[in-house]
Amino acid sequence: TYTGLHYCWRKTQKTSDYDDNQWVGYQLTIGDGKTFSITGAHAEIFVGDNTYTWKLQIAKGTDVLYTSENQTASKTKTDNLVLDFSSDAAALAKLKDLTGNITVRIYMYQAGSQKYFVIPYLTVTGTVATNTKNTCTVTATANPENAGTIEGAGSYSEGDKVSVTATP
Repeated sequence: TYTGLHYCWRKTQKTSDYDDNQWVGYQLTIGDGKTFSITGAHAEIFVGDNTYTWKLQIAKGTDVLYTSENQTASKTKTDNLVLDFSSDAAALAKLKDLTGNITVRIYMYQAGSQKYFVIPYLTVTGTVATNTKNTCTVTATANPENAGTIEGAGSYSEGDKVSVTATP
């Protein structure tokens, strides 16, 4: 279980949809040789006046693995977003045997004037296991040596998406 007890806050914008800047994120790092299968999440949120809509998202890099349904909270209220994936086979499949860095984001928007929201509590639950996937090493070098740079080389677990970028 990962528990974030941070009082993260963020200003919301007057808009009718989520904006890239309207989220608070937590990064979970899964240790080398381990996997993490997420089975649930619980977030608390405290809002000021007006009505807010929010959702929780779980991602690995740029790949969004899960996005919750929208929730609504209103006027100086602490609200809860509780996610239990035990009966959601599709979510469990996407959130199984995760490695590396996982990001949990809480998105927020409101219909009123600019206000703030606070995330006093976040818990992510799941199972940690020893990574039984094969690992492989991706190596890449420029040829000739001074022709540019290459990013993306490193050790990866079987099934990981790998991007290698060459810059002249």
